[in-house]
Amino acid sequence: MKNVPIAEQLANPVPCALLDKDVVDAKSMRSTELDDLLIRSNSRKPLFDYIFFQASPEVSHEQAQGLARVAISATMCCVLFFSLDVTSSTRDAISVFLAFLYSLLSVGYYFFLVVHKENFRWRRYIAIIADLGVVSYAFFRFGVNGIAFYPLYLWIMIGNGLRFGVRYLGIASLVGIVGFSAAAGIGGVTEQHSSVILGLLIGLVVIPKFFLVMIKRIADANGVLKRHIEDAQYRATHDELTGLPNRTVLNDRLQHALENAEREETLLAVVFLDLDGFKAINDNFGHESGDQLLREVASCLERSVRSCDTVSRLGGDEFIVLLENASDTAGILSIVDRINSCSGSYYSIGEYQTYISWSCGVAIYPKDGEDVQTLVKNADTAMYRAKASRTRRVCVYDGSMSEEVAAQLSLRDQLRKAVDNQELTLHYQPQINLLTNRIVGAEALLRWHHPQRGMIPPGEFIPVAEQTGLIVAAGLQVLETVAQTLSRFRDRQLPLVPIYVNVSPQQLSEPDFLDTLMAVVRRYRISPEALGLEVTENLLIEDAEQTKVLLDALKSLGFKIALDDFGTGFSSLSYLTLFPIDRIKIDQSFFRDFPHNQHQCSIVDAILAIGNKLEMEVIAEGVETQVQAESLIKRGCSILQGYYSAKPTPRSEYELLLERSMV
Repeated sequence: MKNVPIAEQLANPVPCALLDKDVVDAKSMRSTELDDLLIRSNSRKPLFDYIFFQASPEVSHEQAQGLARVAISATMCCVLFFSLDVTSSTRDAISVFLAFLYSLLSVGYYFFLVVHKENFRWRRYIAIIADLGVVSYAFFRFGVNGIAFYPLYLWIMIGNGLRFGVRYLGIASLVGIVGFSAAAGIGGVTEQHSSVILGLLIGLVVIPKFFLVMIKRIADANGVLKRHIEDAQYRATHDELTGLPNRTVLNDRLQHALENAEREETLLAVVFLDLDGFKAINDNFGHESGDQLLREVASCLERSVRSCDTVSRLGGDEFIVLLENASDTAGILSIVDRINSCSGSYYSIGEYQTYISWSCGVAIYPKDGEDVQTLVKNADTAMYRAKASRTRRVCVYDGSMSEEVAAQLSLRDQLRKAVDNQELTLHYQPQINLLTNRIVGAEALLRWHHPQRGMIPPGEFIPVAEQTGLIVAAGLQVLETVAQTLSRFRDRQLPLVPIYVNVSPQQLSEPDFLDTLMAVVRRYRISPEALGLEVTENLLIEDAEQTKVLLDALKSLGFKIALDDFGTGFSSLSYLTLFPIDRIKIDQSFFRDFPHNQHQCSIVDAILAIGNKLEMEVIAEGVETQVQAESLIKRGCSILQGYYSAKPTPRSEYELLLERSMV
């Protein structure tokens, strides 16, 4: 900063460099309007601004100094002409002539500056010496009255420093002090007024130093202001957490990319990503860990794309990747595959590791939209389709998706009303021991009878409830209803066989789940042993340590824990020894061709062997034929749940089955 003209330091606090990838924020897009405003503002600058400082981009600092020199020299000519007796004194005539000559040279020097703006920088030193020499001569010529020229010394010394830098301030100060001392000494002023001259010399030494310190302070403050402005610009255009470009920059880049794609006849794609189960990670590990995970994901995404592509965070757990300059759809999808290598893997969060997957939607220009809003909306729609499918991580947009999403949104709104109005009902499917022909348990199954559509399958509305978070409210209603049913059965002295309730990961991630569950049990005065909880294998791997703590607490209170859909998830068999599991439910997918399919038979035999070794109750789910039931009994599995033994029924019918079971 020391070699930079101080006037430039003070006048140009905002950096001119563009942001990365030649992108500026939205405000800079109106730079032309701002320049016009500055030009209009400059046109109204007073004359002194043009004389003492650079008042417009067209007039340099040195030209401003030249204008000031012309004005001052002309003034000196007038003063000398009217104050000296030119007609009677040769010495006075010479003084006026020298002043007039200096004025002419000042005019010529100004026009020289206009032509040679950047050349012959050494001319500044000559100008400093000439200016101070003329002022010193005037001081000498006027004697004691020449002290009136003292402000010119300060103006030349400080003005050169302001315009051109500290080095010029030092040269001008040295020349000024020597000139002032010489003029005062030769003119005899020092002898007559030594104390005055000494004080003025001290001023010539101290005042420029004071200005130097003041200017340095202002320059330091300006440096801080620059950093604040740069930081504000960065925060206005980037996500504070991950450092990725934000929505404003994304929209700008996408607009430029669309214009380029139209001009070059290339393709581009908008890839919309949404992390799965991120709320559970925040709830279980804390928001700091969630933030760390987002930074890890952002870093992986940036490593997976090309330098011309843009990774942006919209907020929360949503990211958008802009892929530019693609020649065909296959090339786009190959990059999408590379991006998805960041998904479906474990990420370290401090001492923990968590499994992360996401849903991904792709919209391609021009077939899926020709403007920013349409492409982003359609990519979001495709992402929503991927999330709803639960089996496809990536979906490329097609026109039918918009209709499906509209139907899904309508279903979501209707489901919300159904939950709020408690319109969902429960059916109970008995679990029967075929050896004793008695009911040993039941599973509570959620049902929704839509006013217009009739009975909606659980596979259609349960995923919607999970995606929207409605599963928490619906799950609480299920717990309340089952507890009320068990209380009724107790009052009627029916067998208190346990009723199992499906519990979603979102419910278990609620901080007050255990307290809520115990409050329900106490309200209806039922035994925890009568209320079973069914969890899936995937829950066990999302947050193993926290899940174990919660399940251990539930087990210690007397609740029964069942592992549902066993054999279809990603969990390790070691989890069976880690978690307090009471019973295993063999998934119904293993009974589609059972017992004719040898592979399915082998899997069922293996699960039964594991259950026996670990002393866990094993239930076969989805058994529909007598052949399947007899084969399972021969293999040592006597507890069945399926249409063969009993269908899901309303509470009144299930109550009758329990009464018959007593006989």
